[in-house]
Amino acid sequence: MLRDFDYILVGGGLQNGLIALSLLYRDPAVRLLLIEKHEKLGGDHTWSFHASDVPTGSLTWFEPLVCHRWPTTEIRFPNFRRQMETGYGSILSNQFHRVIKERLARSPHGEIRLGTEVSRIDAREVTLEDGTTYSAHWVIDSRGPVPQAKGTGYQKFVGWEVDLAEGRLPRHPVVMDSLVPQRDGYRFVYVLPFSRTRGLIEDTSFSNSPTLDRTAMRKAIVDYLHDQGWVVGRLIREESGVLPMPWARPVADRSPQDQVGLLHAGYQGGWFHPATGYSLPIAVRLAQAIADAHVGEPLETVIARMRVEHAGQARFARFLNRLLFAGFEPADRWNVFERFYRFPADMIERFYALAITREDQRKLVCGRPPNRFSVRHFVLRHLLPTAIHRA
Repeated sequence: MLRDFDYILVGGGLQNGLIALSLLYRDPAVRLLLIEKHEKLGGDHTWSFHASDVPTGSLTWFEPLVCHRWPTTEIRFPNFRRQMETGYGSILSNQFHRVIKERLARSPHGEIRLGTEVSRIDAREVTLEDGTTYSAHWVIDSRGPVPQAKGTGYQKFVGWEVDLAEGRLPRHPVVMDSLVPQRDGYRFVYVLPFSRTRGLIEDTSFSNSPTLDRTAMRKAIVDYLHDQGWVVGRLIREESGVLPMPWARPVADRSPQDQVGLLHAGYQGGWFHPATGYSLPIAVRLAQAIADAHVGEPLETVIARMRVEHAGQARFARFLNRLLFAGFEPADRWNVFERFYRFPADMIERFYALAITREDQRKLVCGRPPNRFSVRHFVLRHLLPTAIHRA
């Protein structure tokens, strides 16, 4: 059986969910099929973002996903604290699943296949494990990351969503609480208060190793709760993850190649922020661009232009990762972020949105380096291996 669509979206994570919503908003009659191997879209995740990450033109279709918004955030370091006036928001995977599923159900030509495995993907064609074949003008594959080169750091996290029996959470998110013992790289705790008694407490580290020690990180969460005077009444759920923070260029023969009729998106296509591991800002922009191209210029032209823009931003972000992971001993990496958060708020916003200017780049790398920068460490970890590799 062969059925024809405008778009087939393979993988029901953040990127393809946003693409589906943006396309349906632009053209409610678009012929769209979304395929996900699990029974739930988006897994069990929380996606947070700065208000400046989402362009104004995308808010109409994006806003139904948002569960919580806050006007301010806070960061904490041993020598410096700051309240950021940039707005902040969060999407929870349960709402992500519900909104997208309901929107597709209302569409005359939108379909969703959950619990469905794909056996083959080609330009303009997808075959399921049961042998069913679908065709489309564009197939967009967003199924997970591609293996990274050796030069990669990692953001690792374990988070608990809890109801407190005793104690009160802060009124606004604490994006980085670095007043905790340092281990496994730069470690901080992330606090996301959905109310004064319910929220997400997440233990996070920027590490050289992808190994996720859930036992140690759970204990770290328990210790943090105790130190804050918070008593858990109920553990609602746990989430965890390992996000790439590469400093080397992706290995060409491991990276999937786009072609007319087939686009690799999300982490698989390299559409993420190398210096944070996050993908939401670029995922929103890519989703909006695909929807605009649906009624405008050819999609391959739009994607080629975006890839050039993204490559320049990603190249500098990888350079920053190289400085972080090769220039500092793991226990000293918090100094980098303390220095970063002293910059003007609009510059910080551009950094997170992966939209930094050349002047931003100059400010980030010039001037007095953060405390504890080790020239010896940087030479041994980066310059010497690079020279040997090129010899």
